[in-house]
Amino acid sequence: MKKYIKWGALVFLVLCAFFSFTQIRKNTISGQITGAGEGDRIFLASYHASKDKFVTDDSAKVASDGTFTIKTQDKNELTLLFLVPKGDTLDISARQKALHVFLEGLGKYTVNGTAENFSSSSVSGGVYEYPEQKTLDSLNAAIENMRAQSMELHKNETPDTAAVAEFNRRWNELWKKDAETRKALIENHNNDAYAAYILNGMCFTASAETVSGIQELYGKLGEKALKTSYAKTAKKRMDNINSTVVGNTAPDFTLTSIEGDTVSLSSLRGKWVILEFWASWCKPCRSNNPHMVGIYEKYNPKGVEVIGIASWDKHEDWKKAVDEDGLPWINVNSAEKVKGQDNVSETYVINSVPTSFLINTEGIIVYRGHPAYIEQQLENYIGGVK
Repeated sequence: MKKYIKWGALVFLVLCAFFSFTQIRKNTISGQITGAGEGDRIFLASYHASKDKFVTDDSAKVASDGTFTIKTQDKNELTLLFLVPKGDTLDISARQKALHVFLEGLGKYTVNGTAENFSSSSVSGGVYEYPEQKTLDSLNAAIENMRAQSMELHKNETPDTAAVAEFNRRWNELWKKDAETRKALIENHNNDAYAAYILNGMCFTASAETVSGIQELYGKLGEKALKTSYAKTAKKRMDNINSTVVGNTAPDFTLTSIEGDTVSLSSLRGKWVILEFWASWCKPCRSNNPHMVGIYEKYNPKGVEVIGIASWDKHEDWKKAVDEDGLPWINVNSAEKVKGQDNVSETYVINSVPTSFLINTEGIIVYRGHPAYIEQQLENYIGGVK
């Protein structure tokens, strides 16, 4: 009899464990979208590293009164919500139309907004209840308001200098407060995935002058936060910033030229090299190209090579722009996927284009900045001043 009791108890424990594991933990996101129609759908997508893209995880129908409830698995990551009208198909690539919702652990989240401006809907619950996040929301609203004021302020050809100075003062104060608030959020919630996410975002505007402060914050992240993809990406970006400052050896790369030749930076050792990061869609880049052509024609006979590196550019648009602008140097596209090599624009931490690097004959970076100053740099070095 005791034997059967023991077996019964064992089976009971196994069943409890089974139902415990098969009962999937869920987050709940509910809300009301004014203007959404019955039968419209809300889709939730998250980033799948194995596919290197956002993929739909869950969806829910919108009721006649615009309300919806969607449930998704326990997550610690950024998710995207899309509102798709009845009969339409989801285009995940149109991320500008998505509402960003960060899910930290398990929780209940509430979304309220309109179908017309769905991506700007308000979100409450979870990390959105942090005092620091509420401050960031207020600051973001104030910054957007000031962007509109800036357009008004600069409508006149000769804007009021006193008004511009006051605007700049308030603008700088807002961004200073924004940075202080992000720092406080990371420090006060240092083991959250959200803290690593905020830190990673700060890395995308970091420079050689500001990266030390971000590294200090990174050192305060807890064990759970450090395991996230956001922390790993932030660490890599900080390392890239430090490795591409003036005085360091320029990171090597290999890409295929527009003519189909294999080109590596290291193969040009012994020559002065200008890395010109640009894009076909960038108007300042295209306006600067004739000036760069003049520099190339003047300095190439003196041993200067130029590698034009298209950033965030479609292959056909890039090729067309190279032909239209008559760019005579080595032209490559950072979008080319090379096994074992990161995107070159990311390696060199290109936040905006055009951006130029000047590399000496020993492969050392001697200048990083706007191409408008490249000629003066060449005069200084090749002209014998330095």
